[in-house]
Amino acid sequence: RRRSPGLWDRLQAGVVRVAHHLDLEGTVRCASGLAQAGVRSRTVWVALEAAAIRGKDDLSPDLLASLVGAFALAKARSCALADMVRENLGLADGLPPEVAKHFRKDAEALLGASRE
Repeated sequence: RRRSPGLWDRLQAGVVRVAHHLDLEGTVRCASGLAQAGVRSRTVWVALEAAAIRGKDDLSPDLLASLVGAFALAKARSCALADMVRENLGLADGLPPEVAKHFRKDAEALLGASRE
């Protein structure tokens, strides 16, 4: 599948522009979609990281697992998100076993990347 560089540039600029308006659920959905689309722009992931940190009061096990999964899929490094994971590892106890297994794997990848 062929990507248009101009379209991707506009998409990424748009994400950066609106990220500060996203609630945590919107941030997770945006991050998941961008990770699946293969977006690797550091600027985009920094904007999404900031949106996630702002929304951390709304954190639930499902949202944290999805957010960590998106960052892991995109191989995006985030020290702030890694700190959030460390503070909330207990949330994994509220996840179904299969989801918790993936969460722990993704969290380890994120925590390992944040140490590098």
